[in-house]
Amino acid sequence: MKRIYIAENLADAHILCSRLGEHGIQGHIFNEFVQGAVGELPFTHAWPEVWVERDRDEARALEIVQEYEEDESHLSDISCPHCHLSNPANFHLCWNCSADMSQKS
Repeated sequence: MKRIYIAENLADAHILCSRLGEHGIQGHIFNEFVQGAVGELPFTHAWPEVWVERDRDEARALEIVQEYEEDESHLSDISCPHCHLSNPANFHLCWNCSADMSQKS
């Protein structure tokens, strides 16, 4: 197994692990349940880590990590056309009112 990514939060680790799976790469998240130890451990030791199961997948997995880091769509927000609250740009439905986000204003 090879560690390919240290995420700042669990959501990023799961998104990246899912992207790996879409490319046929088996990924695992370590430190998923260590957040409660922050304070006892330095916070950087409790960050979620994404590992690939097969060493031969490392190069392709690192390419996927780079693509993920360069894709800023998961960082930006858009306004809901119905309730006008802020939502991540990659949401298909508003988190607040479930409006269709494809009708972006």
